Amino acid sequence: MDFTIPPVRCYLLFPRTCKMAKSLLGLHSALSERRWNTTAVGYFLGKRPYFHHLNDHVRSIWPMVREVTATSNGFFFFHFSMVTAMEEVPVWIKLHDLPVELWTTEGLSIVASGIGKPLYPDAITRACTRLDFARVYVILDISSKLPKHVIIMVPKEDGSEMACKVDIEYEWLPPKCNTCMTLGHATKVCLTLKPKKPVASVYVQKADACKPALVVQSLESELEPCSVPTCDVATGAEGPNPVDTSDKAHSQGLMINAAIWNVRGLNRRDHQVSVSTLISEQRLHFVGLLETRVSAINVERVKRGVHPRWNWFIDYAGPASRIWLAWDDDFVDINVLEVDIQYVLCRVLIRCIHTHVLLTIVYGFNELGGRRVLWQNLSNISHAIVDIPWLVGGDFNTVLDASEVCGHSGDIRCAAEEFQACIHETGLISLPMQGEWFTWHNCSTDSRSLWKKLDCILVNDCWLDTWPNSVYASLNARTSDHSPLVLRGNVPFQTVSMFWFDNYLTMSSEFTLTVQRVWQHHIVGATMFGVTRKLKALKPIFRKQRQKKGDLSNNVILAASFLETAQALLARDRHSPLLLHLQFSCKLVLRLATKLEQQMLHQRAKFAWMKGGDQCSRIFFHKDVINEFVAFYQTLLGGDRRARMIDLCYLRPWARHTITEDEATQLICRVTPDEVKQAVFDIAEDKAPGLDGYSSGFFKAAWPVIGKEVTQVILDFFATGRLLKQVNATLLSLIPKVQNPTLVAEFRPISCCKMLYKVITKIIVQWLSGLLDKIISPSQNAFVLGRCIGDNILLAQELFQGYNQQHLPPRCALKVDIRKAYDTVEWDFLSAALKLFGFPPLFISWIEECITTPTFSECFNGSPHGFFRGSRGLWQGDPMSPYLLFLVMEVLNLILQQIIEQDGGFSFHWQCEALHLFQLGFADDLLLFSRADVASVHVFKRGLSIFADLSGLHVNPQKSHLLLSRAASNSREDLLAVLDFQEGIFPLRYLGLPLLAPRLTIADCKPLLLKIDRRLNGWDGIMLSFARRVQLIKSVRIALQVYWAMAFILPKTIIQAIEKKLRSFLWKGSTGNDYAKVSWNQVCWPIEEGGLGIRNLLALNRGLMSKHLWSIISVDRTSLWVDWMFHYRLHSQSVWTVSDRTGSWGWRKLLRLRVRLQPFVHYKIGSGVTFSLWHDPWHEMGTLILRFPMGPRHTATLPTVLLNAVIRDGAWSWPLIINIESVEIIHSLSIIWGGSNCMGCSRGDVHLGVCLCYLLSTWSQSRLVLTTVGKV
Repeated sequence: MDFTIPPVRCYLLFPRTCKMAKSLLGLHSALSERRWNTTAVGYFLGKRPYFHHLNDHVRSIWPMVREVTATSNGFFFFHFSMVTAMEEVPVWIKLHDLPVELWTTEGLSIVASGIGKPLYPDAITRACTRLDFARVYVILDISSKLPKHVIIMVPKEDGSEMACKVDIEYEWLPPKCNTCMTLGHATKVCLTLKPKKPVASVYVQKADACKPALVVQSLESELEPCSVPTCDVATGAEGPNPVDTSDKAHSQGLMINAAIWNVRGLNRRDHQVSVSTLISEQRLHFVGLLETRVSAINVERVKRGVHPRWNWFIDYAGPASRIWLAWDDDFVDINVLEVDIQYVLCRVLIRCIHTHVLLTIVYGFNELGGRRVLWQNLSNISHAIVDIPWLVGGDFNTVLDASEVCGHSGDIRCAAEEFQACIHETGLISLPMQGEWFTWHNCSTDSRSLWKKLDCILVNDCWLDTWPNSVYASLNARTSDHSPLVLRGNVPFQTVSMFWFDNYLTMSSEFTLTVQRVWQHHIVGATMFGVTRKLKALKPIFRKQRQKKGDLSNNVILAASFLETAQALLARDRHSPLLLHLQFSCKLVLRLATKLEQQMLHQRAKFAWMKGGDQCSRIFFHKDVINEFVAFYQTLLGGDRRARMIDLCYLRPWARHTITEDEATQLICRVTPDEVKQAVFDIAEDKAPGLDGYSSGFFKAAWPVIGKEVTQVILDFFATGRLLKQVNATLLSLIPKVQNPTLVAEFRPISCCKMLYKVITKIIVQWLSGLLDKIISPSQNAFVLGRCIGDNILLAQELFQGYNQQHLPPRCALKVDIRKAYDTVEWDFLSAALKLFGFPPLFISWIEECITTPTFSECFNGSPHGFFRGSRGLWQGDPMSPYLLFLVMEVLNLILQQIIEQDGGFSFHWQCEALHLFQLGFADDLLLFSRADVASVHVFKRGLSIFADLSGLHVNPQKSHLLLSRAASNSREDLLAVLDFQEGIFPLRYLGLPLLAPRLTIADCKPLLLKIDRRLNGWDGIMLSFARRVQLIKSVRIALQVYWAMAFILPKTIIQAIEKKLRSFLWKGSTGNDYAKVSWNQVCWPIEEGGLGIRNLLALNRGLMSKHLWSIISVDRTSLWVDWMFHYRLHSQSVWTVSDRTGSWGWRKLLRLRVRLQPFVHYKIGSGVTFSLWHDPWHEMGTLILRFPMGPRHTATLPTVLLNAVIRDGAWSWPLIINIESVEIIHSLSIIWGGSNCMGCSRGDVHLGVCLCYLLSTWSQSRLVLTTVGKV
């Protein structure tokens, strides 16, 4: 761009730091002076930036910077190539309402040259694709006044000119003083500003101090800049002490006692004594005094009367010395950063813990308009503060709401709303308050008496995170009309508490209004960014609401006591309408308090394990232990990301299914708002929240207000494929995997994801899960609709049958443990796996964006620690991770298939070759089967090695086992040498249950009994009520017994032992006593029939196992276990007539349930192509083979035929047989000709599941027997 020189130019003169250093030290030579003439010194308030980031940023915006250096105490030195480069600042400016005639290079040059030296416009301005404003990069001369607008004369068609006003917006500019023409402070606080009335200097000194006195100059002083370090909050250039918010502050209490008091004058001796007494009684280290009304001539006298040994800062920015600060230099050090007529901002160093905080002492104007300036200034300060505790306190001269006023006051709505808006904008929250609620009284003794809460203390989130237990007290007003506010120090330390949204807050009448007030604010930027900012703004509001609710459990106790009192009074006067109404109101209050407590306890019980689980709640207290955990998982999940080109397409011939074009179209179809809403409402309200603390309960309750924006966030992701880092910030909660963990690796990291991320991945999972049944081989049974974990266990038991027998073929099995399977998956391999199965590129890009952009913090005792980016792995807790790991493990199956087919040396396990079965998998739990020979085991080793190299998933040999049959004992040493596995012995645990070669014994069930003992005795059973013990018994039964009962027919001895423990716990609160008031059978009756609704364990066990039998009866060929049973157990026989004397122990036990199940199975005859004529009980008489002897079957030449052989044209067509009576009975059955055969389980006219039918039958039988006995 061309540069048009304006008529007048002047230049900014920066202060020479070398001259200041020379005046202080007198040690600089001429050479060093020339070097420092071109050097600027900077210091950042708050968190120190990374050096390389700062270096790159400075060089990008200030090309003349030659070098950037730093010191260990926080100072940065910027070396320029020449002095003139320091006097110019490059800034982006926006030109609003620019006439279209000037949207050219020449026009922009002319307009921008009146502001500074134009360099170039941005790309959008150059292309004229955005006409709202023009954006130009200019170099400003700070010594000249920066205009807010310029007037441009634009020629008209008639030859005349028209004046056009172009508004100018500076995108970034630090505070600029128009008096001294320098950066770093505003004009109103400039030290060279001369007031109309001179005021004498005030010297700040400490008696008997060895160091030089601290001097605060008067405003008319022409001396050198004062020694009180000033600071621009935005840039952080300040004194020599760096801000330290290290963990040292967390290891102790606040260690500072401070007070703020509007004393209403300090000239009187009694007022001075009151302040002095307050300092001594409360052991204060710092005090802020407001409205002292002390003239400069009386300052020394007043200081001696209050505390002569303290340091003082006196603000004369306004009349009547509005704000004074005093502090004990032995405990704190004060650096005043900014002075305003309504506040003083200072930085406080707490010496004993070497921690810095920011204090803003406020004395607001009485007028509404004057306070608006205060609100704006506080907002500006809040935007500049990053990661440093900040406290704002004093006399605000306004209230937050009507509850802070007692007496007749004018209309406070406008003032209160502006105060609330300021608090919302700054992110401040009120500290918990003790003592008097109202802090000001107008001292009237008549009806005009007025009380208000004008004084308060507010803090930011960082303050609460550092000192969550800090409070302030409102004391008696003494000689003033305002109460002093005392900040309580030495509060016992607690770890940083995270924000958790309590679902009971949604029941409040103000919940929706609260969300609406925040949500109506417009946030500049993407919708995703706006939603995250609004959620953050709601946190302090919900914190305050939760504080107002108080202790919910204590509220229940109080409400119950009020009800008892009301009922006692009503007993004395039963006809009193007032007492009747009081009793009714107390009942409502108790009902509401109980409901709130129950909802709170229910939610906390669901995710209380996040605060440490049952085992690890306090071992993380030591900082070194926390650092060790953070370092371990940062190494495991973080580090350098692997970038490797992987192509798995060579495995596609062995893939069971690849995505078709129609399926790919369905995967990338447009997401609808209804799908988003459904995904939100499908997430349980009591699921553990993410790092932001919001559960789905909040989103559901606030959906009418926030639903539109949240939906747009989700739609934006699927349109752009981009996630903000705030959305994918994940909290890792560490859960112990063993009883007494001693190693970091013995904890399982569970990811607590944010709701927005959960909704996105839930939608992806809904599309993905529908295709897994086609892609995943039948040998994998995890997370596929229709497949059951019990099938894996049952099939494994069948394959291990006979391992203890010598005469069977030699066999072996590998129980493979993958080391940290979720945490070590390489992302490039996952992408290659998705391409292998034919997923569309857009769908893959969505998944990659979700899994490759996480940041992690770890949760210890409910507090987040550490922060690092992930570079590999999936995380448990992410809805999408199990399905992706399932696809990863399917690649291992394809690799093994390829090697087996190409390697002729592999031999299948006994009874596995027909189904080509060599693997059973449930996610990363693997069982590999083969013949016990070295060649076959080599195939497995080769496949696992290739898979580990590609995916990053390595086998853990210490936890992997080789199981050998007795016939393979001769090959034991050779096989173990090939794999380097441990040798396994039976019973070996698989999926939490024992793998058995012979039968299930009582000793094998001991782990189940121990778990029940631990679960019941772990609770204080004696303290639990009877009803709570019933609920605990039900939960223990569901959690432990059902899993065992669906895999084994439990021995009756074990069932009796379990019921004995439950019975003792129910009546006595422990498992050691054998005592019962009612028989256990009656306890297991339904509630409506007088029982407690506890399921009978024997009936439950048989019912759950009957589901497996039903899978065979209904010929469920989606189950690999059913397929195997038809090949190797049933052959061509029917399950109804096959002998129960052969096969494994589990198979024989299962067959003995046929007699109990058959009454509930009903056949409807259609074409007859699937029912066996002789073996299936399709007739109400039962199985025909039991009714017809061998002679008639052979005479009719129908020994092994299907039912369709005796049906023609929809009618029975039987050949001549001997038993005519049976044929007539059969002819009475109707045929649904043209339909299909079907079976079902029913009880009466109601169709039910087989398990439920069995349970209902067992309950009916047991109740019938008991009733009969009772009548006798």
